[in-house]
Amino acid sequence: MKLTKKQSKLLGHILGFNDLGQNPTRKELSSLMGVTPPAVTIMLQTLHRKGAVVLNRKWRSIVVTAQALRAMPVEDSAEAKV
Repeated sequence: MKLTKKQSKLLGHILGFNDLGQNPTRKELSSLMGVTPPAVTIMLQTLHRKGAVVLNRKWRSIVVTAQALRAMPVEDSAEAKV
């Protein structure tokens, strides 16, 4: 799986929340990314189709897959953390 810089950055933000023992909301991610919540939803849906995240309808339920972790460049994931 190949990720764009924005996708890697978004995954890094999600992982940053996970490191703090939390799961982010789309609104929190949109603030960090500097885009609207609907834009984050579109990015998350793309990542879901690529198999990078698991989404469901529950609040704060975004899960990053191991496949996504292997695809993330080390320098991008370190920069993007919260």
